Amino acid sequence: MKKIVISFFVVGVIISLGIVSRKYFNNDENLISDKTLISYYVETGVATGEYKKVNSDKWPEGYLFNSVKSTCSNGGTVSWDNNNNSVVEIFNSEDKCKIYFDNVNYNIDISLSLKSVFYDSVSINVEIDGNTNYIASVVGSLVEISSDPADADGDEIDIPYPYNGESFFDFSVNDLKKANKYKLIIRLYDKNKRSIVSDNIFFSTLYYDSCIEGTFACNLVKSFIKNGVNGFYYHDNNLENSAQDRSYRYSGKNPNNYVCFGSDIAPCPEDNVYRIIGVFGDRAKLVKNVDIGSYYYDERDIGGSWSTNPLNVNILNDEYLISLGSYANMIDDSEWYTDVVYPNEHINVFPSEGIFRAEISRGMNANNATNGKIGMLYLSEFGFAAEPQYWNKLLTEYDVNSNNWLAYSKIEWTLTPYERYDAPYYSYYLCDNAVMGCDAYYSRMSVRPTFYLKSSIKLSDGNGTKENPYRVSY
Repeated sequence: MKKIVISFFVVGVIISLGIVSRKYFNNDENLISDKTLISYYVETGVATGEYKKVNSDKWPEGYLFNSVKSTCSNGGTVSWDNNNNSVVEIFNSEDKCKIYFDNVNYNIDISLSLKSVFYDSVSINVEIDGNTNYIASVVGSLVEISSDPADADGDEIDIPYPYNGESFFDFSVNDLKKANKYKLIIRLYDKNKRSIVSDNIFFSTLYYDSCIEGTFACNLVKSFIKNGVNGFYYHDNNLENSAQDRSYRYSGKNPNNYVCFGSDIAPCPEDNVYRIIGVFGDRAKLVKNVDIGSYYYDERDIGGSWSTNPLNVNILNDEYLISLGSYANMIDDSEWYTDVVYPNEHINVFPSEGIFRAEISRGMNANNATNGKIGMLYLSEFGFAAEPQYWNKLLTEYDVNSNNWLAYSKIEWTLTPYERYDAPYYSYYLCDNAVMGCDAYYSRMSVRPTFYLKSSIKLSDGNGTKENPYRVSY
């Protein structure tokens, strides 16, 4: 039994009867070498359902093989050859086959973009370019991806959309698994249920354990559209060079992350303006926009635990906390990690992600933590507040071009201790030009408090801009 394969632009067909005699097509010129045993027909127009016979030596371009209408008179079957996109013709000498092609020159394009994604749902912007009168239905097919997006060959779940002829619409899918990867395919069909065009998009649902509806933290998380919008980034395993702690953090020059805390006055007094570092679990973390004064990191100059440090005990968690009045009750108790970050082991080796591991993860493992309401900036928080292209750089390489919203007009302390053999009682500080340094505990520098709001705190007003900052309440 012999066979020959011809490749062509639009269709691939196998005509098979399993009988002894066969006819071959010219593989090089794409010619139909014998039209006595085969004839083909093309649709007269887009979606007309009417066909005309074509007397040509070549397959038609711009048409789609119709597997329903294409038949052979002596019992042959016709099917697609997906692997070769080509035609193999095998049939009895007495058999004749008619092959039909549908006109698919709709000149319709479709494009998809991510509008919003949450832990259990996604909304996709669909834009159609072309004559929508040809479109009879829209169907989305969802594929769950276990690992690599390239392996998105799982079972498709079809989701019909009530299409009404619009060129722009949102396609939403609910009841998804949190922290999961998906591929969504949107297909457009004509009135004969033929696929006109399709497009696909990959996305990952978000992760948070206890987003309480109506709370401030939950509102912030649900404002997340996609990485980079308003400088908001979801630090999961898919975000390159990120903390990978499933936090939501603000980055860049000036995101809309302003909060008026400690006052009901409008406009918000300068001393009551705070910025949102991010959302960690079910809590939002704030930093004061201006400092509360200049202080020693540790006036005792003896090192030791942050739990007995006068800056922590007497200033931040006493004088400052009391100054907040009833607003202090909105602040949650937290663990503040002060494990030493070494220059040669960490700072000169790792970018922000590695510093984060040294500060937080290593500190947690060493149980080097102090409970309290108020702390200061971590060095890694400063690192991740820069533009994302800086996240793979050493913090010593940061400069004014990093567009870091946490860069302050004065030199300020961070919570992160520094140590080497000739400088045992030092800590890291941040300069007004977004450059990092270190100095002795007994040096005086500006202090900006940071704290976590309780998970139950609600959003009461505002949109996060400097002119209309968020306001929170119980």
